[in-house]
Amino acid sequence: MSLISKIKNSNSLFMEIVRFLLVGGLATVVDYLVYVLFYYVILKDLTSIEYTFIFIPSDLATTLAITAGFIVGNIVNYILSIVFVYIGAKDDKKTQTAKSFLIFTLIGILGLLLKVCIQNGGNALVGLLNIAEDRKFLLWFLNTCVYAVATLIVLVWNYVGRKLLIFKNTNKKIEQPEEENNNE
Repeated sequence: MSLISKIKNSNSLFMEIVRFLLVGGLATVVDYLVYVLFYYVILKDLTSIEYTFIFIPSDLATTLAITAGFIVGNIVNYILSIVFVYIGAKDDKKTQTAKSFLIFTLIGILGLLLKVCIQNGGNALVGLLNIAEDRKFLLWFLNTCVYAVATLIVLVWNYVGRKLLIFKNTNKKIEQPEEENNNE
């Protein structure tokens, strides 16, 4: 059995979390690529008054690009969660309804808001340390630590929320073909 098969077909909680992390990583890459596509290609010329009749302020272009990335990344994450992360979700029609997708999305949006709050709160705490501006590496390091903590908290939020509200009945045993008994 190949490593991919072992990862895909194991119904252990540990392997489910490994699959969740792999899918989340892939969805994050898709989210980022869509963001880059929108911000640097599709909306690029619309943020400069010189080149277009339609002007979009840079902040709005950023918001639109982030939103487009989130939507596409969320769809990829949802589909791969059904197909790859949660064993048995393909066979559970309750996980494939508009209601389940809405709950999946709301959990992701709440996670995004939670991350923004944690990041802003952490950045404010780092600001209270009165670190001199010339110590940019230390500021960067502390803000990156805040980002990592926020990411881990949201990762747990997303996994637990989706597992409890959408995929709670999907961890079924994988049927292994029975060996034929030649004792006749």
